[in-house]
Amino acid sequence: MSIEEPYRPTKKEIKKAEDMMTDEERAMSKTRFEEKEKEIIGKIKSGQIESWGEEAIDFEKEKIEDMKKNAPLFFIYRDNTLFKNHIRTILKKFAEMGRQVDTQIFPEGTQNKDIEKWYKENKGLLSQKAIVLDQTANIPSKMYDEVRYDLGARRVGDIDRLTYRVLAGILFGENAPKSDDGNIETSKRFMTTIIKNILKNPNQRPKEIQILSSNMSDHLYELNKERSSLIGEKAEKEGVGWAEEAREYVTAKIQEWLVESGLESQKIKVIPDEIRGESNKVYGSYFNSKQKEFLGKIDKPDTWIITDRHTGIDNNESRTNAPIRSAMVLKMPPGNFFDEVKNHNFISYSEEEIENEWGKVLKSEFGGEK
Repeated sequence: MSIEEPYRPTKKEIKKAEDMMTDEERAMSKTRFEEKEKEIIGKIKSGQIESWGEEAIDFEKEKIEDMKKNAPLFFIYRDNTLFKNHIRTILKKFAEMGRQVDTQIFPEGTQNKDIEKWYKENKGLLSQKAIVLDQTANIPSKMYDEVRYDLGARRVGDIDRLTYRVLAGILFGENAPKSDDGNIETSKRFMTTIIKNILKNPNQRPKEIQILSSNMSDHLYELNKERSSLIGEKAEKEGVGWAEEAREYVTAKIQEWLVESGLESQKIKVIPDEIRGESNKVYGSYFNSKQKEFLGKIDKPDTWIITDRHTGIDNNESRTNAPIRSAMVLKMPPGNFFDEVKNHNFISYSEEEIENEWGKVLKSEFGGEK
């Protein structure tokens, strides 16, 4: 005899029920929620339940959804061209929604230790905030329980993933992938679609493509479990770091996507991470004389340089120690790639389209709407 699954209301049905509540009913609901939170935290701190147990995780999901809709928002990130291009629109849309948003923006190249120091010295700013951040400016793991259980803050979103949803909506409309850009398969669909669009114009076909492998796996962090396990086994067997093996895997995937999109494999060259040199002390930057000399050799017309956004390489002289003047710099992860392609006029989408898509995504994620 099969047991019938209990009925679960949709978000729309829940919202409709909430809209019909009286002020007194809302106050009672809020009080019950707060009492439940105190009970869960008390059980965790006393050791009655584990923070990763089913009861705690179920409440955590409920808490995060509540904070997305109701708590003051705090965007924390290490700056880069992608965020520069979109943060103004993000803040504008939240203002239209009547949401309070604070920001902490670390300059490009800020060291991890300095970000961790900021968290330690400014943890009071996090109190009762719904935090949206990027992976490179994450809350230090040793502070996470304190942030949740003592400060009442929660990490409720990721800026890269939100941006990916917006840009995927532009590319695919209603057929946009449900997953985010951390997933290899959705990244493949995203990237191949963009590249095929570029190649529709024969004048935009590159003569040479240089893939700089440095930092390349930083943002494609959700490798599927099976592949992640294989990477770990190979790294251990061959005596190399997991990050190094993951970087090689992601770089190989980018090569595959380029070829699948219609580019010739013989035009594609992969530059190993070692080109950065041991003397490089600046996070992700190419800056010493050997590196600049190498970049000068590949800085040629009709060349694509595909690099992670942390390497500091850019077509804008004012933003880097190693400016690229002739080649086209196309940055990863995929959200950055879209923006770079757009900035080079390889594809054309209006700012109005992008702003409207941001409105849809933010209302869906933080306003309780479909």
